[in-house]
Amino acid sequence: MTAPLKQVHRSLFHGRTMLLRFTVTRGGSPLDLTSAKFTLTAKRDVKDADVDAVFQLTTAINSAPTTGVFEMEIPKTATATLAVGEDSEDLVYDVVVEDVASKTYTLETGILTVFPSPTKAEELV
Repeated sequence: MTAPLKQVHRSLFHGRTMLLRFTVTRGGSPLDLTSAKFTLTAKRDVKDADVDAVFQLTTAINSAPTTGVFEMEIPKTATATLAVGEDSEDLVYDVVVEDVASKTYTLETGILTVFPSPTKAEELV
């Protein structure tokens, strides 16, 4: 499986849930993701060890693996421990997939900016 590496800048509000949707294709056709495992890791610095990540989420493919589409949810608890205050915090992140043959590919990498939430009453913290 070869997928073009996407570098993006995503944003979310502190203490909020974010749903990410990905489509994995090869030659324009959906890739069968049966038995694939997906991991999203977010860190303050790319040099940080995985155990020191702000959060790391792992999920298996959802209900339709042959469509090449999968979703990952960043739960509100993932950013609740950040001391965002009045400033935003930038995290480096990547999304990797491990296929049934145990080959690992990076699907997306970039910056995840966590902004303070304007609605304080709904924050988890």
